[in-house]
Amino acid sequence: MKIIVPIEDEMIYQHFGHTPMFRLYEIEENRIIHTQEYPTSGRGHVVMCQMIFDLGATVVIAGGYGMPVQETLTSHGVRIFGGVSGNADEAVSAYLNGTLTYNANIAHHCGCHH
Repeated sequence: MKIIVPIEDEMIYQHFGHTPMFRLYEIEENRIIHTQEYPTSGRGHVVMCQMIFDLGATVVIAGGYGMPVQETLTSHGVRIFGGVSGNADEAVSAYLNGTLTYNANIAHHCGCHH
């Protein structure tokens, strides 16, 4: 399994579409075996979603997502967990342990033109 978390300074970035970096976690047997960071260069929501698909992630943990991002990711089978804050590594560990606190109804409307 592969998990993506938008980050800045080890912390979960709160606005998916403006994150400076993704951290990809590769998981085997319910433990992290490898991480790698990918700069987003402020490429925008569409390109960021495509990066997630290209990297093969099936789970995204973040602070907030706009509705277009939610719809794009979930329509491609990516499970999303929003409303999460704090240290990215700790959030992924909590997800793997079944203790991740998140908001299933998270959506924000940034007023951006997508």
